[in-house]
Amino acid sequence: MHRRRPGRRGASDITIEDLRGKKVYIESYGCTYNHADARRLEAILEGLGCRLTGPDEADA
Repeated sequence: MHRRRPGRRGASDITIEDLRGKKVYIESYGCTYNHADARRLEAILEGLGCRLTGPDEADA
């Protein structure tokens, strides 16, 4: 079992608040539901001031 040291953050510890105002890229794979969830996440992030962009320009 992998344990993280206290106070140490990994990529999976990013919060929505950490993304506020950043350029983001979302890539989804799989079924139609996965793609629909990605569109919902995009709408939430745009509401936080994020700008959707390609993978080469993204901050996150």
